Amino acid sequence: TLNVTETMTANHAYDGGDGTDILALASGINAATGAVDKFETISTAGASTIDFDIFDSAVSTVDVNAAATVNLNDLDVDNLLVTAVNNAVLDFDGTAGAGVNNVRITQEGAGVTIDGAASIGAATVSQTNAGTNTITVLGGITELEIDGSRTAVVTGAGAAALTDVDASGAAALTMTANAPTALATFEGSTGVDNISVTLASGATLDAGAGNDAIDINGVTAGTATVIGGAGIDSFDLTSSANNITLDLESLSDMATLTTAEFNALANVTAIDGTNAEQITAFNTATDTIQMKDLTNVDIVADLAAYTVSEFVDFKTEILASLNAGNDIVIADFAGKHFVAVDVDQNNAAGSLHLIPSDWPC
Repeated sequence: TLNVTETMTANHAYDGGDGTDILALASGINAATGAVDKFETISTAGASTIDFDIFDSAVSTVDVNAAATVNLNDLDVDNLLVTAVNNAVLDFDGTAGAGVNNVRITQEGAGVTIDGAASIGAATVSQTNAGTNTITVLGGITELEIDGSRTAVVTGAGAAALTDVDASGAAALTMTANAPTALATFEGSTGVDNISVTLASGATLDAGAGNDAIDINGVTAGTATVIGGAGIDSFDLTSSANNITLDLESLSDMATLTTAEFNALANVTAIDGTNAEQITAFNTATDTIQMKDLTNVDIVADLAAYTVSEFVDFKTEILASLNAGNDIVIADFAGKHFVAVDVDQNNAAGSLHLIPSDWPC
């Protein structure tokens, strides 16, 4: 380890030689001039500027050991590993090298900030801190992958520019502030996702497991596909320019009611987010619900409309229709559509899935 405690100048030349070597910068000391060879790790104790133009290709790791801003200028190391303590700010400025497509960040504290004018493409953030961990994106990246099986929050003005988010390695995700404005791909966490996004044309959003709350603000053009995945999900299309295909991929992805539980429902308000998927502001002119993967035969029955006083008839006739061999039953209750799906697929419904939606009748 070489400890640098004085300002580096053009006359400074450091050579780590053989082995694995650390260039340790004291707080306020920059590595922006001079020449540095054969140091694999750069360590900072406070605010510093690191200009990769003065380093050879040996650098693979930067350790940021203080809640301070570290400028990483002219990054030319693809997949650089940056370990960052709580509230460290990683500012990527200058011009990233042509081969730089990703930076790996180990987030050791509850917060890390990614910033910069240089486009480094993607960041893979591995979270090690127990509890909730916030990633503040101010610039520098358009793709974000989150690992570590922690609860993650993504925020910051730069989050609006994210086009690809993969949170499949997180335990839960909140991404509602500074919502992405043209998200092309999204993979949800293994738990609850609470997200607000605008989707790009042809985008696919797969929320994965968990009882997810998905707020779609619109589609930039064309259509986009939204998959809720396992869990009891809610889809809010209120602010959407629509053109959404809700793809219900599997019966196992949806909440199940036994026929006894369905019959025991006292009124329509008992069909809520605890026992049924929720769809708000569905537009029949532009939106689609894809259910072809739910059943084997896809025999669909469309029942008559029911008034508020006919809730018992509504339940009875849905079950009768499923028991008669229909796989999917659509019924209108007091101006709201309900889709019932036979879970058992055996003409004797022992349990069913319900999908209420406020699309107009």
